Amino acid sequence: MLRSTCTSLSACHGRAVGGMPARMTPRVGLICQEARWYSGDGYLSKTMKLLKQSEVNEAVARVMELQFEKDLKQKDIERKDLEMEIQRRQHENEILEERLSNAERDSIRLQSELLTARAKAQAVLCNRHLIEFGLANKYKQQTMSKAYLVFRKAYLEGTDLNSKLEAVLTELRVNAKIADVRCDLTDLIHECSKQVHYPAMQHGGFMCGGEQPLGAAVAFAVLKLQEMQALSIDVTFVDEEFRPRARLSCGQVHVLKCDDSDETD
Repeated sequence: MLRSTCTSLSACHGRAVGGMPARMTPRVGLICQEARWYSGDGYLSKTMKLLKQSEVNEAVARVMELQFEKDLKQKDIERKDLEMEIQRRQHENEILEERLSNAERDSIRLQSELLTARAKAQAVLCNRHLIEFGLANKYKQQTMSKAYLVFRKAYLEGTDLNSKLEAVLTELRVNAKIADVRCDLTDLIHECSKQVHYPAMQHGGFMCGGEQPLGAAVAFAVLKLQEMQALSIDVTFVDEEFRPRARLSCGQVHVLKCDDSDETD
């Protein structure tokens, strides 16, 4: 409308009005200039510029969206590859664990045969072997580390553990602290592996015990394995001076009579 008005006013320029040539007044010229700015050179061009900028922004957004979709597909492919790799390694680990379990079982069997033969003639202090032998009988398809974790959670933990330990320590007549015994029960096989030297003993048969609190922890575990019928042999518990104190049989503690030297302690 403004453009049409401006055009009409411009057309009047130079025409005779009442015999006199028409002139565009300053006000009319200003209106024409404003009309040209709003209708064309100013507002329209600015609007077109904004529209073009909007189209550019949309194009950039579309490119970013396509790149995001591409990256997402690539990450999905990587995730699937990782899942397949994890499954492959899990299968390999299962095979290795089975081989390890078989090797440990063979080693325990051979060691048991050797220790049984030795026990007929002399005392054999075998803390670790007694635990591993019982675990191998109970958890036949597990490695020793996994078998002990299952055994510990089922039989060596719980709210009543302190009271059970206190009763056994009293029967065994040892001064070990309950907290220290519980600490050794956390990783008993590893703790047993630290013992490498044992003194000569005159008595025969299988022995457990020795240094405290480890000896008491082993005795407690042996009693639990006997209760589960995973360890059928009787075991003699010895104190820190390696003197026989009790016989562990079928999960029960049978106190042995003290000799004269024990009575003076």
